[in-house]
Amino acid sequence: MLKKILLLTLMLYSVSPLWAQTPVLEPEFNDGKLSHPADIIQRNYKPNRQELYKLCMNSVAFVKFSIGKDGLVKDIAVTTDTPPAIANALKEAVKATNSYWKPKYVNGKAVESDPFVMPLVFYYSLGCNGDMEVIQSNKFNVGMKNMLTFDDGNTLQMMKCTLLPAFITAAHN
Repeated sequence: MLKKILLLTLMLYSVSPLWAQTPVLEPEFNDGKLSHPADIIQRNYKPNRQELYKLCMNSVAFVKFSIGKDGLVKDIAVTTDTPPAIANALKEAVKATNSYWKPKYVNGKAVESDPFVMPLVFYYSLGCNGDMEVIQSNKFNVGMKNMLTFDDGNTLQMMKCTLLPAFITAAHN
């Protein structure tokens, strides 16, 4: 009987590496207030007001980023048809989350995360000359069509990512 117990114990220990595998731990965001990263991005989105006065456009932009092994934001890119004032403001807003991330872990080892993607729906009519131009400025279909074409040179057919909630911004006369 003692032999059977000893043999069973040895068998259990020999397969324990299968049990001991650490699960995948996705990147963790914590700013000390339990805010969502989308909240921090939205709070820090500050496009150049002078540049907004030149825009007459309603559309959607997508910002993509990853969390590196060191827990820092990396590979920030926006969809290619995003106006520069909006693209630059989005990139800076994402950078504002930099010190709040813990990296992704696989089997106890830090690895780069899959991308995060966040849509920004925007309505900027400060540069429009009348109602007809506002109607013609609707570029949502173009923004959606190009949602996987980023300014880092990557055009993707599909993407495994974490989709963050969209936020909406507007500036009108």
